Amino acid sequence: DGFTVSGFACTMDEITLVNVLGEKIKIWKNIPPGRQLKTGDVPDGVYFLQVKAGSQTAVKKLVKN
Repeated sequence: DGFTVSGFACTMDEITLVNVLGEKIKIWKNIPPGRQLKTGDVPDGVYFLQVKAGSQTAVKKLVKN
């Protein structure tokens, strides 16, 4: 299981997977564009991805099932 974050042309400094309670579940650092991130050890549910790349920050909703 996994996903790929798109929309960033540069290496992403940090991606944080957060549950609906605001708890940090996983943190990835220095992720090159197009790399698949593994979530096989994460239970099904609704999460938020906090993506930081240089001066850009984005939050995306992720539903794992």
